[in-house]
Amino acid sequence: MGYYSDVALVLSAHATAKLFKYTKSKPQNNINTNLINHPEKHLKDSSGAEFFYWESVKWYEDFPEVQWIEKFINSLKQDEYLFIRVGEFIDDVEELGTFYSNPFDVRFSRQIIFRESHA
Repeated sequence: MGYYSDVALVLSAHATAKLFKYTKSKPQNNINTNLINHPEKHLKDSSGAEFFYWESVKWYEDFPEVQWIEKFINSLKQDEYLFIRVGEFIDDVEELGTFYSNPFDVRFSRQIIFRESHA
């Protein structure tokens, strides 16, 4: 049991290069890098940008792997990344960074959908 979230992280080419250096420069263990090494989806763009997606993951701030990712994104400039976490509750949305012009068109959207005809 627990509380689950869907999480997306988009990194610019510059941030992706920093991620590679970050994983190589610090002593790591499998727990710290588990999330970044095993996303549900991982896409790469020809520009060097990368997209990581985890669906229905326990994203707790006291988990070492979550702390590792949060420490990394906190070291980036706002325009180098976009982080979106959507929790189980409707008002539980976290959005960090400003890399909105990302090549994967990742964004959070809340909308009302309806059908006009009542045939």
